[in-house]
Amino acid sequence: MAIPTVKEIQYQFYRHWLTRYELLAPNIYLDFWSEMDLLGVRKSGYVDEIEIKVSASDFKADFKKTINIFEDERRYRYKEIPKHEALPSGLVKCNYFSFLLPEEIADKCEIPDYAGLFVIRNNYVREVKRAPLLHKTKISPREKYNIGRKMAYRFWKREEDDWRKELEEIRRQKCTDNIGTVQQQGMVP
Repeated sequence: MAIPTVKEIQYQFYRHWLTRYELLAPNIYLDFWSEMDLLGVRKSGYVDEIEIKVSASDFKADFKKTINIFEDERRYRYKEIPKHEALPSGLVKCNYFSFLLPEEIADKCEIPDYAGLFVIRNNYVREVKRAPLLHKTKISPREKYNIGRKMAYRFWKREEDDWRKELEEIRRQKCTDNIGTVQQQGMVP
């Protein structure tokens, strides 16, 4: 069986777990934290990060990632630390952190105590290990607004891209029709 793509996994997670969240956004940044494959804001105000991995090597590479955290907010100084050191110490925005893996690789990956695990099999996503609460700081209304804003911009950008493709196809079709008309009338040797 073929391993699904990240986009396919995101969609299946959305289909099966949307009711848990007030907001569910794919591929989004929250402040200076690295991009989240899926960010979910629970009705409680807690944030979930769902990290999707499609291979065991991809899973292992995640433990080499670093993130920037504020060292001094007044002077905008940052400190780079390993992501998986920041997670259990509560230095990150997410309150819950989980991996989402295809069933074929889940047994090959050792899930840390501070992380949960979702597994996808035959387009069904189930929670195998519930993520523990990393800290109790809730997302602010402003941050929720910014997530919604980013999603709206992304939606309208895709719509604009689709409109441009349609317009280009119409122009191409008109051009093809005009050339055919000219050839039919014998104006082109």
